[in-house]
Amino acid sequence: MSKSIDSGTVVYEIKATNPNAIANYDAGKLVKGIGDDLIAFVGRPIQGLVVKANDATAIVKKVKEDLVGGKCAQPWLRAGMSGKDMIFLVTDLKNAKYERACTLVADYKGIREKQKKLLTETKVYNLDKGDKVIDKAAKDMVKALGVKGDGKGLGEIDGSVSIILLAHGDEDKTASGQIYGKDFAGSSPKDLVALLVDNKDPKKRLNPSYSGTIYLDGCFTAQGGAMQNYTKQVWELLKAKGIKNCKVKGNLGAAATLKSGDELVTTTEAEKAGDKLTAKAQKDYEKQIAPAQAKIEEIWKKKYGGKDKDGFKNDPDVAKLNAAIEKARNDAVKKLEAELKKIPGYEVKNLVGQFGLTRLN
Repeated sequence: MSKSIDSGTVVYEIKATNPNAIANYDAGKLVKGIGDDLIAFVGRPIQGLVVKANDATAIVKKVKEDLVGGKCAQPWLRAGMSGKDMIFLVTDLKNAKYERACTLVADYKGIREKQKKLLTETKVYNLDKGDKVIDKAAKDMVKALGVKGDGKGLGEIDGSVSIILLAHGDEDKTASGQIYGKDFAGSSPKDLVALLVDNKDPKKRLNPSYSGTIYLDGCFTAQGGAMQNYTKQVWELLKAKGIKNCKVKGNLGAAATLKSGDELVTTTEAEKAGDKLTAKAQKDYEKQIAPAQAKIEEIWKKKYGGKDKDGFKNDPDVAKLNAAIEKARNDAVKKLEAELKKIPGYEVKNLVGQFGLTRLN
């Protein structure tokens, strides 16, 4: 039975109007085309989707042989949806009977719709209501992600709904100096799990079948070793309560919520390196501008006697020196920002640690 691609669903296409053009086939671009389609439909990248690109590559190899053997003249390569599936289809612009095809992703339509539904079922909750920073973060995240929840309080947390809990996280140090997340929303792991599991209202607690992801979105929530890691402790306590199918994730350092809904996370190691780099940059900058500052001071005292402020302010030599200082400052800031970005773990988007089904427990 001949295959066809639904109108408007093509994500990858090559019209090989001459035999050599089929060499332009690129499996990487084919996979990217499907990924871009998912982002456009779902609103975010989907991790772990298996695309049978090797099957498409095998078909292209056969088509090349058909070109040499004269069975095909002008192959038309396309990837798109055929009913529920994402398929790879090669036809011949000169021969309506020619066809080679394979399924790239079975039930692709269902996968897209399920992932979009999961996104809309994500809920954001503010556990530090009244705190200006967290109130703003919750508002920005709800708006950016287009998710459910007003960020005001827990409720309706059941099934596979993903939960984002926003609050401040506090850090502490072990005897060896290791930083770890001490608490979150002013609560210990035990108290937080009680909030999620022991509410008298069944609509405001997790049940044993809960299979979503709980994001403890605060500073240092996933920072620290096994005994001090707040996120891991929450996961272990939930598991002990019989909730074994969920995942719990937290931030691997200090975090700041962007208007995009992403978290900008800096590890403690990166923060220390950044502070050291900033201190050196400040020292170098001050040394660089010291001669210009001394010259300005000299002009003020000798030329204006420390009295004529208007004359001093409008002095062209002073203006040139101030411009040089400002340029040095801008150059130093630009250089520092570039160097900070090179530090591993410095201001990384969504740098998290996760516990649950993806790990051995």
